[in-house]
Amino acid sequence: MPSDPSGVHPQGVLVRPAPDFFDDNMAFGGFQLTIATGNNFVLTSLYNDATTGIALKVYAISCSGDGGGGCSAWMDQNLGGSTLVGQCSNVAANLGAPFGQIWQNTQTIAGPFPNPFNPPPSVAMLGTNGFDSVTHVFPFPAFIIPAGFALHVTNNNGSELLGASFWYQQSNE
Repeated sequence: MPSDPSGVHPQGVLVRPAPDFFDDNMAFGGFQLTIATGNNFVLTSLYNDATTGIALKVYAISCSGDGGGGCSAWMDQNLGGSTLVGQCSNVAANLGAPFGQIWQNTQTIAGPFPNPFNPPPSVAMLGTNGFDSVTHVFPFPAFIIPAGFALHVTNNNGSELLGASFWYQQSNE
């Protein structure tokens, strides 16, 4: 590939990984809960608080939950949580807050089942690997959240450590 040695004026074909194209417009947010005892369930929601025209394209989700029961994910027009955790953040620290809010709801029940949030049929099952967490990174948008919608993630069985984080790009619908 012919190129300029200084890199100022590249010529020819330039191959870059997909995440590199998004770095100027990436944002993230999440919620993590650790309780020493009990069968806890948490609903973590990424809500698109834009009023119109902006979609949130989710490229990565981190899930955590003791026991490796995985997490269910679905989208709808509900906030999903009773508590606003906060506004998401841009990867670039010099930019203002992006669209996107994290909402959460937590409940403790007597046993590890059933999930009190009673999720609808999930659009995705996100695995967690045992007593740990895992990050799922997609080369394409795994979820596209229109304005006024939310992506919800909840653990499938009771846990002491649980939560979810989202990495996404803002884009025009």
